[in-house]
Amino acid sequence: NGLITFLNPAWETLTGYATETTLQRPFVDYLNQPKHQAYFAAARLEHIPLSELQLEVRAQDGRAVWMQMSTSLQHDESGAVTGLISTLEDITETLHLQELQRQHEQDLYRLTITDPLTGVYNRRHFDDLLENLLHMNLHKGHSLALMVVDLDGFKFINDTYGHPIGDEVLRPVAKALRANEHQGGAVARIVGDEFAVL
Repeated sequence: NGLITFLNPAWETLTGYATETTLQRPFVDYLNQPKHQAYFAAARLEHIPLSELQLEVRAQDGRAVWMQMSTSLQHDESGAVTGLISTLEDITETLHLQELQRQHEQDLYRLTITDPLTGVYNRRHFDDLLENLLHMNLHKGHSLALMVVDLDGFKFINDTYGHPIGDEVLRPVAKALRANEHQGGAVARIVGDEFAVL
């Protein structure tokens, strides 16, 4: 029926809830997410994943503790499910590290495909993108437009006012081009003051 009937002392260490006040309470009372709660509804236990089920448990102090549950179902003599025995492992730190790793990999990937000054695509990635989009669109008979934008007088700005001011000119140009970027299109800084819009 979804009630907790046994806990070892680690429960209190992990969640802050006293064992004696937790027993005979519904396990769903400690779960944050409705999709996790659904597993522990009455008469639903037989549908629970038996290994590597990740659950967000609400600790007594309000923080989320992510736990990985491994389960074995218990049956009576007729084969009906009477409950389950599970082990819970705190994987909060592991998931946090995995998220940091994922963000780090995304940051590294973004650095390899974008121009660090303007944030638009770099030349190398744009070349790959152009080749792929040409292949996809022309193969289907769709048209594709390529516009090359070169800033007039940019060398004069750099030579007269210096590269930091030149950089301040390039950023809003890239931003304006991106603001008008169509879905499925792309903007890139090809070199210096030259941009491409696909």
